[in-house]
Amino acid sequence: MTDGSNHILKQFEADLQKLKTDVLTMGSRAQENLRNAVTGLINRDVELCNRAIVDDEDVDKLEIQV
Repeated sequence: MTDGSNHILKQFEADLQKLKTDVLTMGSRAQENLRNAVTGLINRDVELCNRAIVDDEDVDKLEIQV
C-alpha cells in the first residue's frame, strides 16, 4: 500500500470507530430516556417525564450529527 492509501484507510477506520461510538451513545441515551419516561408515567412523576422529553431532544441532535 502507498502512504496515501494507508492514510485513507486509517482515516476511514477512525471515522468508523467514531460513528460506532456515537451510535452506541445515542442508543444508550434513548434507552435511558425510555426508562425515565415509563417510570415517570407509572409513578405519575411529571418532572421525570419532562426530563425524558428534554433529554430526547439531545438524542435527536446526536441523530442529526450522525
